[in-house]
Amino acid sequence: MVLEDLFGHDQITGKSGRVFDANVGISREEAYYLFDIVQNDAAITRTLEVGCALGFSSVAICSGLLDRPDAHHTIVDPRQSEGWESIGIENAKRTGFQAIELIEDGSEFVLPSLAKTNSNSFDFIFIDGWHTFDHTMLDVFYSIKLLRIGGILTIDDASWPAVAKALSYWEKVPCLNLTSVYDPKRNASRAGLARAMKSVAKTGLQKALPSSMSDKVTKSRFGSMVSFTKQSDDNRLWDWYQEF
Repeated sequence: MVLEDLFGHDQITGKSGRVFDANVGISREEAYYLFDIVQNDAAITRTLEVGCALGFSSVAICSGLLDRPDAHHTIVDPRQSEGWESIGIENAKRTGFQAIELIEDGSEFVLPSLAKTNSNSFDFIFIDGWHTFDHTMLDVFYSIKLLRIGGILTIDDASWPAVAKALSYWEKVPCLNLTSVYDPKRNASRAGLARAMKSVAKTGLQKALPSSMSDKVTKSRFGSMVSFTKQSDDNRLWDWYQEF
């Protein structure tokens, strides 16, 4: 299996001879978390990811799509050719899955453009892009528009401060349901802990904590990856707001 082969090396050599550290990608456990989401849901045929790099997540997703009629995977990565010497896209195609489209531009430009003609059409979206608060907010905002009802959105590095802060907002949006929180270091689903920490936030107790402790509560709710299901259209009123 291509996925196992990738994790059998500490380094990957590009066409130019440049050596890449293979440990910069997602872990084996995280890759199988993505693979399981896609493989275990036969309704997932149209997928999208933001950020490819060496292609570990791409291989996981494409491996899960194998042998599905009309399946198609879209990759958004502005530096795949120049920065990563196309290693990610080549690794993805090594799985045997060939229906892959690479868009080499920033997600802040690509996702709004896709949303104009592809709204409610993707079954699974994986975000592992630029990890600032504002960029994460944009990626999730447009992913909601792109996902069909029942589609799954997974975000990587969910415990990073900026990402976790953005997710603490999105988990309150009515059209999204937090369905899985994963921390491979503990090798277990943390959805139960996430619900417990969410209840702390909802009661207002988190506001009474010192800021440093409050930040830790926010980060602890989201393991290394978090998945949401789009359970309805986003029908919030123009002035909708909740504290986060």
